[in-house]
Amino acid sequence: MRRVQKDCLISYAGSQYSVPAEYVGRDVAVVALDNMLAAYYEGKQIALHRISYQRKDMVVNPQHYRRLTVKQTMDPILVGRVKNETMTEENALACLATYLGQIEIMDGQIGEVRKAVFACAARDGRPAVFGYTSDHGDACGENRLYGKRTYFDTSAKVPLLLEGDKIAAGRVITSPVSLMDVGPTICELAGTTFEIGDGHSLANQLGGKMSEEIDRVVMSQMVDQTQDGEVASVMLRWREYKYVCYNTNPRCEFLVNLEQDPKEQRNILAEQPVLAAWFAQRIAEDIDFFAMEQTQRNHTRNVEWFRAHETIVGLDDSERWQDNPPTARGNLSITAVDRMG
Repeated sequence: MRRVQKDCLISYAGSQYSVPAEYVGRDVAVVALDNMLAAYYEGKQIALHRISYQRKDMVVNPQHYRRLTVKQTMDPILVGRVKNETMTEENALACLATYLGQIEIMDGQIGEVRKAVFACAARDGRPAVFGYTSDHGDACGENRLYGKRTYFDTSAKVPLLLEGDKIAAGRVITSPVSLMDVGPTICELAGTTFEIGDGHSLANQLGGKMSEEIDRVVMSQMVDQTQDGEVASVMLRWREYKYVCYNTNPRCEFLVNLEQDPKEQRNILAEQPVLAAWFAQRIAEDIDFFAMEQTQRNHTRNVEWFRAHETIVGLDDSERWQDNPPTARGNLSITAVDRMG
């Protein structure tokens, strides 16, 4: 007998195999015959997989995840992070209150920086541009998830606000843009160029010189660390569509229409085969999942080496601060914390 874990997986001979989500927490019988592995519950066959002979493999059937609350739009990795009934209403409200409080404090602090930037520019008679963005958002109970590292809009969609000279007041770009656009945009506004990466300058759109939206695909990438190793993934945004692909075995793919399904609950991959194939072709041309995973393995190895070095030799960060002016040293305080105290 095998107990079905919350990620819908059971273990057999060192690898993991999926079963339908409704059997999570239950004991199922496992029978291996020839090259096939079958799972049974109360005498009924509920799953059938070809046995994998790769070490620590994960074999999943995406259909097994159809009955989750977030229907058809989670991969096995994300399923394992879903909060169940142990997350009480009291704890959920406390998390939401904390998150909103952090946002309110940060908004106030950013406002102080904004005033200082424009005051300095006015004093020196110089043009200025002030911007605000973030590297990610955080889920706070949506889809029963908390934190970042998802492609849901609660985590992947961030603000990109710019104000100042050469920027039209109230101008809104509704088509997808990327954090990679920040460098080219700021450099063009400053009269220079930025040649690194795949970003696009938004200067003409922000300045009102270009009224039409740019029809483009925006990409986000991620590598998850699982108990079986690294799993790379990518998200593509084009118009109202979001396509997500995880390099699992078999690959998990999701396609949603954000205009019709803003909560990202329904996978329309089977309903849009031509569009799904177009997205998949873009990934095949531009993405090397295995190179992404190897890069993450190298990064993890280097971190372990650095930690071992610091443990043996000790941490010496004096070189990091040696060129800082005296005004950047000493006892620093965070205004937001002082106000809360």
